[in-house]
Amino acid sequence: WCDAMLFSDTVEKLTVQEGVTRLPSIRFVGNPQRRREISLPATLQHLPHLPLSPRDSTTWHISADNPCLHRVNGFLLSADDSVLYEAPVDVTSLADLAGRLREIAGGALSGCTGLTELAVPDGVQRIGPMAFASCPQLRRAKLPRSVKALGDRAFVHCDALEAFHA
Repeated sequence: WCDAMLFSDTVEKLTVQEGVTRLPSIRFVGNPQRRREISLPATLQHLPHLPLSPRDSTTWHISADNPCLHRVNGFLLSADDSVLYEAPVDVTSLADLAGRLREIAGGALSGCTGLTELAVPDGVQRIGPMAFASCPQLRRAKLPRSVKALGDRAFVHCDALEAFHA
């Protein structure tokens, strides 16, 4: 088992075959702006950490038959809504995810351009590495007491960040 799969800049499309249940992290080396498509099968039970490149560079296709992952209003979530893997680039709030959300995966909100104020919902316990990286408009962030683990560089390149409350 390996921790990461690295692909060169020339790869434009990656299709994971049916039967695969787990993947390591997927990373692309080279131009982060290059458009890519990644298709994941219904058999995949866990989504790896997403590439931490700008949001518009990768399109994730999740099989509609996948019992572990689904999209709700543009959010890519685990089937039980406890893990947020990806948010729409223009998201302005996480309020709609309050209640069942327990983890924000690495890179889940990286590059979100609509986020100016962030209130992580109560109940979230873990925030992955670079979860909010490169959110250019983010000015304020508030984490609830329920957060027990904050990943490395969670707010890196959030140059407008003025206030952080934990």
